[in-house]
Order: sequence, then structure tokens, then C-alpha cells
Amino acid sequence: MKRPFVLSLALIICATVSAATPVPPKLVVVDVELTGDLGGAEFAAEHQARLNLASARLRESLSRTGLYQLVDRASAQSDMDELKS
Repeated sequence: MKRPFVLSLALIICATVSAATPVPPKLVVVDVELTGDLGGAEFAAEHQARLNLASARLRESLSRTGLYQLVDRASAQSDMDELKS
């Protein structure tokens, strides 16, 4: 008689723990972009390197918080391209 009670109690505890740990919302982080006067073509490579670094740091920082589940942006790229146009 004790076994079903213990099993039921264990299942209730597992269900409670699972429900208590929420799944973080999914988030797509797009690359940082620079607009406006860029100073000419001679700065394009430097700007791109800085933008890549800023985008990587942003994704890393957001990932470390544990508040979001970062989604690979390749899966959302077609939607983003559609919204840009």
C-alpha cells in the first residue's frame, strides 16, 4: 500500500518542480547595424569588424543571463528579409 503512495508523491513532486522552472522565451538577435555617415569606403572593414564584435558580445551577454533561449537567426532569416523589404 505504501508503494503507490510513494510513487504518486514522487510524480507530484516531479510535476511541481517541472512547472516551477519556466522555459525562457525564444529570442532572435539580429546583427548590430550602423547607419548614417560612415566616413567613406576606407572605414568599411573597420566598421564591419566592430559590428561583428558588438553583435557577438550582445549574443553572449544575453545568453549568459539565462533569461532567453537564443534562436539561430538562420531559421528566421527569410522572415527578417521579408520584413526589411
